[in-house]
This record gives sequence, C-alpha cells and structure tokens, in this order.
Amino acid sequence: WYQRRVREMWEAKEILIAPVDLIKMAIDQKKKRFISHPFNQQIINGRWFGDLANRMFLGQLMVALEFIVSPFLVLPLFFKFLFFDNCKGTPVMRSSFGRLLKMKFTPCLCFATDVMNYIMFLTVLTCVCLMEQDSNKYTVWEWLLYACVLCRVSIELDNMVEQGWRIYFANAWNYVDISILALLIMAAVSKK
Repeated sequence: WYQRRVREMWEAKEILIAPVDLIKMAIDQKKKRFISHPFNQQIINGRWFGDLANRMFLGQLMVALEFIVSPFLVLPLFFKFLFFDNCKGTPVMRSSFGRLLKMKFTPCLCFATDVMNYIMFLTVLTCVCLMEQDSNKYTVWEWLLYACVLCRVSIELDNMVEQGWRIYFANAWNYVDISILALLIMAAVSKK
C-alpha cells in the first residue's frame, strides 16, 4: 500500500511540475494562426527532424536564404499559380504561391492591414470632429465612422473569441480599445 501511494504521489508531482507545451496545446485547440507563424514552424521542424534541424550551419543558412529570397519569389510563384496550378484546379492556398504567402507574409499582412485600418479610422474620426455639426443629419463622414467602428468591434470580438475572454481581458490595451469603441458607439446613439 505504501509503495503504491508513493508512486501515485510521484506521478502527480511529475504532472504538476511538467512544463506546458504551448505548441502541443495550440495544435490541440486548433489555433492555426499561432501554429502557422514561421518561428513556431521552426520549432515544429526542430522537433520533427531532431535538434540539429536549425542548429547546424547549413540549416541556419537555408532558413536565412529562404527569408532573403522569398520576396523575389512572389511574382514568379504567382505566375506559376496563374498559368499552371490554376489550370490544374489547384486552390490558391495549396499552391507553392499560397504556401509562400501563408508562411512568410501572413504576420506582415496582418500588421499592415491593422495599421491601414487604424489610419483610416483616425482620418475619418478627424474629419467628423473638424466638420461643421448639423445635429439633424448624418453626413457621409459619420456613416464612414460608424462603419469603421463596426469593423473594429468585429475585429475585437474575433480577437476575444480566438484568445478566450480571460486572456483577452488580461491585456490592458484591450480595455483601451473597448472604451474607445464604447465612447464612439454612445456618441452615435446620442446623436439621435
């Protein structure tokens, strides 16, 4: 009895102090965006091919060359998709062009679209604030502002669903985003 109890306690200790494998957890929870990031792909390749996958000089050189050469491959791979893969019925994301975009440019594209979204939002907000106010009519700039607010609300809801509400509300910047959107929604509702 005593040995069995010690063995159970030892197993419980190993479970409690075992490091959390974030990549395995992300795969289990189907967090595709997290898994598709190039840094995580390197970790997965390292686990799949062993510890020497990215530590050997040749492996590091190949990763560096891939990142350096990839911007120059976009146009040729796009034409390859357009003229060859498309005729075969290959979907965009299964072609070599789609794989290149997904692996190398997804983080950059997400950042660029977020920056453009905020710049457009601030431009429309500035135009609404600087124009003459007529309390009875909605102007085109106000409708554009409300469309931007709805887009930002949908983005915040998507982030909340993707991250989970506990992780989402652990970040203080999300409170700032929510308060700005709430103030703009209250201003839109009070205009009536």
